[in-house]
Amino acid sequence: MRRLLHRFVLRPLMRWLTGAVVRYPERLPTKGPAIVFANHNSHADTALLLASFPTASIDAVRPLAAADYWFANRAAAWISRHIIGAIAVDRNGDSADPLRAADAALAAGQILIVFPEGTRGEPGRLGRFHSGVARLAEAHPEAAVVPVWLDGCDRVLPPHRRFPHRTRCSVTVGSAVTVSGGDPRFAATELRQRLVALA
Repeated sequence: MRRLLHRFVLRPLMRWLTGAVVRYPERLPTKGPAIVFANHNSHADTALLLASFPTASIDAVRPLAAADYWFANRAAAWISRHIIGAIAVDRNGDSADPLRAADAALAAGQILIVFPEGTRGEPGRLGRFHSGVARLAEAHPEAAVVPVWLDGCDRVLPPHRRFPHRTRCSVTVGSAVTVSGGDPRFAATELRQRLVALA
C-alpha cells in the first residue's frame, strides 16, 4: 500500500505542489541501515523528502515523528504508522529510551529520516541539533549518515497554515558523512555544520 500511495499519490502531488528539483538523488540511500537527516521548517518537509526516494525502496524508509503529535489519537497513529511508516519518538521524557524503536529499525536494515532540531524551526533558520542523531549514528557505525537540505518547504506549508501553497522547492542531497565518537552533543554540532555547509 505504501508503494502504491508513494508512486501514484505522493510523488505526483509533491511534484505538482513544489516542482521540486532533487540535486544528487543518487546519494540518497536505497537500502539500510542508513540515517538521512535534514532541516525542519514545515510539515511539508517529510512529504517532500519521502517523495524524493525511489518507490522501490520506500517500504524501508521510516521517518521519526513526535509521539505527542503524530500519534496523539488512534486515527493519527494508524496513518502515521501504516501510511507514512513513521516511528514514534517520545520527546517529553516519559520513556526510558526514546530511541529504542529507532535503534531496532536500524538494526533491521531500515532507512531513518531524522530531523535533529526536534521540532519545526523558524522559517529559513536552522536550529540547534539534539544529540539523538549522533547517538544513533555512533551506535550503528555501519549505517550511512546522509545530510539533506530542504529549501522552500516553509513557504509551501508554514506553521499554523492549514492549506499548502504552490511554490518552488529544492532538495539537495549531500555525501555521506562520518560521525566522530565521544560526546554526542559535540558530534551533533559537527553534523549541523555539515548541513549548514550543504545549504
